[in-house]
Amino acid sequence: ANQNGIISKTPVLVNLQYYVDCYIVHNETCIRRESEFDLKKTQERIEILEGLAKALEDIDNVIQIIKQSKTSAIAGEALKAKYSLTDRQTKAILDMRLSKLANMERIAILNELEEKRELALQLQEIIESVEKRKKILADRLTTLRDNFMTPRKSEVCQKAIASSTSFELPMLFPSGISILVSTHITSILLCLPMSIIN
Repeated sequence: ANQNGIISKTPVLVNLQYYVDCYIVHNETCIRRESEFDLKKTQERIEILEGLAKALEDIDNVIQIIKQSKTSAIAGEALKAKYSLTDRQTKAILDMRLSKLANMERIAILNELEEKRELALQLQEIIESVEKRKKILADRLTTLRDNFMTPRKSEVCQKAIASSTSFELPMLFPSGISILVSTHITSILLCLPMSIIN
């Protein structure tokens, strides 16, 4: 069955196969964009965690620098110069609560940093691999089917189609005279039976 559709802002006539292909390509694009967005957020989090990890490794000197600075801006510049930090990392260190200095919090930060790095690698693989995006789409469709599948309401059965070649040729062309009337617009075939002619 053919349908009218708009592909890339252009009206086209699509069949079922082309419709499914467009659906798959569109969903692959969505998955890639999702992964790119998640990767960007993950990389930003990694940047902050790396800064916190640097500060926790030399926390005594970090606290000393902050205490000796007259303002937070001066403290931030001193931290950036000493530890080669970015603006995000510096802000995260200055906003860090004292509870983060506990040993368990330091371990939690390092564990999260490792998890985020692994996640970033996975997202990068998804962005670069069409096969991985197709597998994600297949998994989503399977989950959708499992959650919302309902039994079919109607019955589908296959029946043999009766042969339509049982008519006889005289039924189409009875005995008599056939007259073909043709114009520049159309053609008409008239079959006159013998009873009329006689």
